[in-house]
Amino acid sequence: MSLSLPSGAQSPPRYRLTPLVKLHSTTGTYAPNANLEGSMGINNKGQVVSAYIPSANATVQAWAWLPATDYGLPAGINNLHSLSGLSSTISSLAADLNESGIVVGRAGDIIGVSPSRGAVWTLSGGAAAHQQLGTLDTNTTWSAAFAVNDASPPVIVGESGADRTCSCQDDPPPAVVVRGIQLSFTSPYTLTELSPSPDAYGSATDVNTPSSGSPLISGWADCADSKENDACLSVGQCTTLLDAVSWQAGTRTTLTDLGTRGSKTRGVNDAGNLAGWGFTDVTQCQRRALYWDSTTATPVNLGALLPSTITSRAEALNHLSPPQVVGWNTTNVGALLWEKDSGGNWTVVDLNDAAVIGVCETRWTLAQAHDINDDGWIITHGNAEFNQDGSYPTGNYAILLTPFPDCPVDVVRDGCINIDDLLGVINGWYGCPIGSICHADVNGDCWVNVDDLLAVNNAWCPETCPDPVPACCQLCDQCQDSLMGGGDGDGVDGPLSINELIALIAPAISPQSSRRLRSSSCWHIKSKNSTEEIAMRSCKWLIVVARIPSMSIMLLFSIYIAHQASAAVTDYTSKSEWEAAAGAYTTIDFTGYTSGTIITNQYASLGVIFTEGNDRINDSIAFLNDGWGLNGSFDTFTLSFSQPMRTVACDFPGHLQIKLYYQGTLIHTNPFWFGGSTSASFGGMISDQPFDRAVVLDPLGDVFVDDLHFGQGIPAPGVLPLLGLALLASRRKRR
Repeated sequence: MSLSLPSGAQSPPRYRLTPLVKLHSTTGTYAPNANLEGSMGINNKGQVVSAYIPSANATVQAWAWLPATDYGLPAGINNLHSLSGLSSTISSLAADLNESGIVVGRAGDIIGVSPSRGAVWTLSGGAAAHQQLGTLDTNTTWSAAFAVNDASPPVIVGESGADRTCSCQDDPPPAVVVRGIQLSFTSPYTLTELSPSPDAYGSATDVNTPSSGSPLISGWADCADSKENDACLSVGQCTTLLDAVSWQAGTRTTLTDLGTRGSKTRGVNDAGNLAGWGFTDVTQCQRRALYWDSTTATPVNLGALLPSTITSRAEALNHLSPPQVVGWNTTNVGALLWEKDSGGNWTVVDLNDAAVIGVCETRWTLAQAHDINDDGWIITHGNAEFNQDGSYPTGNYAILLTPFPDCPVDVVRDGCINIDDLLGVINGWYGCPIGSICHADVNGDCWVNVDDLLAVNNAWCPETCPDPVPACCQLCDQCQDSLMGGGDGDGVDGPLSINELIALIAPAISPQSSRRLRSSSCWHIKSKNSTEEIAMRSCKWLIVVARIPSMSIMLLFSIYIAHQASAAVTDYTSKSEWEAAAGAYTTIDFTGYTSGTIITNQYASLGVIFTEGNDRINDSIAFLNDGWGLNGSFDTFTLSFSQPMRTVACDFPGHLQIKLYYQGTLIHTNPFWFGGSTSASFGGMISDQPFDRAVVLDPLGDVFVDDLHFGQGIPAPGVLPLLGLALLASRRKRR
């Protein structure tokens, strides 16, 4: 029997979702805000910058995430605030970076605004050298840098302002006057105002890198042109009325908006396309995302692609032709992507849609999309929702979306589908660490499990190239044999059979392993209890076990042991099937006690004691049966039965695993966790051997159980090897 994907397996999503870092601690809150606290930026290397609160009682601090080692800095999150030696009493944030590792933002009291200064960090030599920008003149008291281009030297743009009056006539002035600024990254860093008075209120938001000529700068201004006498503050419900503008070679251009005053350009690309937003009606404040082909073009109302009740804004665009534009729904707060279809018509994509991020949409809500690079990588932030397995505690995260690869089964991305990819899945089992693109999640469901293992196996490049060659195999220099190449004697190339996988595992990890033989051409493995040699036809693989870290060996060992003992126990994910086979059983629904009650011997009359002493009653909407359940506070709870049992099961949210013991000996562990994609999951066991103790656990966090069922039952008949059952049971829900 060959292992195969379940029928009806879902198509891969459009984007892979990667949580980069949690943006706030337990004692503070922070979320990127394009209007005040800065934004998020990504360059064409896939490097990301923003800010977070890294620990309890810390200030907001700038960071840079690198997908791979660069600038002498490691892959992952690099805290620019601490790397540059900034005081722990001030805040900092990073808004943009270029391809050379120049990061711009601000440092100081960024929430209160007044004392802050524009900041530049240069990533090089394993450090992040910080340089403080000044203010525009003696009349301004603070500054901020928002964008940097790839010119040599790079041009930086932003704003500088002060608490003073506005030059508009006959109207109340704004609380803060902001001036758009630019400077070249050459010492001394002299700030230059983009447009002197009457632009008493304005800001530069982005700058491009043209192939020739002066850079084009996007932004906004108030009190400009014939509208100089218009209100500086508010009309009706709207905040400050603004003009979308651009600057180039000292000339300011006021862009056409929706005709009602109140617009901004937020981003500009190298082709001179711009994106931003504008009001459709000043008194009703119907903000709409806008796109301009050029500074003289009539804007495209991207927001009109959404329902009329939904407001929106465009925040950034990439350099493709036509470009992709990102932003968000400002009514319900949801990340959006605008792009043209094959017919040249603009379309809008909800980045929270299941077709876009797959079943990850049940675990994450993407609030805002802040930037996009030319490979289509999108940097967003959003929330981890119901915490089913503890891998991502609820809260706000920086989240990277990367286009799902054409050949996701090439886990290690070396152009071939082979043992390296299988091990890549095993090493990422159950989940990848925060801050790492999870290539082991082959099917893009935000979970690494048997489905991903099967996907790699089924895509294995065969020894003899079929015609046509499978798409992923076309990447290989030459077709590869399946892992065992028919080494179990079945004479069949292609996907692994159960026997082949067991044959691989058993000699490597069982006590009966005898010796590993080396021939002049390849490595071989031979077991005492088998006359069969398993030959690796590709010498570069060597001995598989030598390639596997200890954690992965433990995983393989648990699969192997489960296979050896699997005739004794049947695992169930269907409650009705378990009930039909279990016979009489007892149910504990955990009602009748107040929330927080420690459960020990309260159910002794039913034949069970909870022995750990820290398991608590919990009332929660996550317990769908009746709103009450049990929380095993330290990842597990242990059941000690007064009489031997043969059946046990749980209704639960999230994931869990059950271990069965008899007289101190472990007799069974379900090799793959029960549960997954919804808060209503079921996992049960029926054993033809008695057990007197059960341990229920979730290694990724506190374990939660809605209802517990157990009984003496009817001994189960012999079943399929558990490994085969587990591998085929990919119907099991996932997160």
